[in-house]
Amino acid sequence: VWGCNQKRDFWQHIIDALRFNEFLGKRGLRGIIDYPEQYYSRGDLLVSPGLYGDVSRVQQEAMACGCPTICWDTDAYEDTHPYKYAKAFDLNDLAQKIMEIYEGVLDDRERVAKQCRNLAERYFDIDFEAQQIVEILRDVVAAQ
Repeated sequence: VWGCNQKRDFWQHIIDALRFNEFLGKRGLRGIIDYPEQYYSRGDLLVSPGLYGDVSRVQQEAMACGCPTICWDTDAYEDTHPYKYAKAFDLNDLAQKIMEIYEGVLDDRERVAKQCRNLAERYFDIDFEAQQIVEILRDVVAAQ
C-alpha cells in the first residue's frame, strides 16, 4: 500500500475506514523507523494462501517474528512450512484453523511465537537460500 501508487487513494480509504492506524500505530514519525517485526508481532496470525507453494517473503518474515501463518495445502513442493495448513478453498477448514491458532495464541502466545520462530530458522535460513542461488548460477554459467 505504501510503496504502490496505483489505486493508492482507494487503499488509503480502506485503511482509514477500517481504522488500521489504530491497530498499527502512526506512521512517519520523525526519528522512528518502522520495522516488519513491529507489524507482525502485533498480529495474532497471518493467512497466506497460495496455489503453487510460492513462499512469500511476508510469510517468512511473519514466522520469523513469531506470527503464526496459515497456508493452503496446495504446496506440491512442500516449501511453505506454515504454522498450519488449511484445505484450499475450504472456508470452513480455514475458519477452523484460524480458531485453533487464535485459541493457542490466547493460551500461550510465547509458545506459539517460539514454534513459529523455530520453523522459520529451520526452513527459511537466508544463508542456505543464498547458497542455493549461488549453486544455480554456477550451474547456469558452467552450462554455457
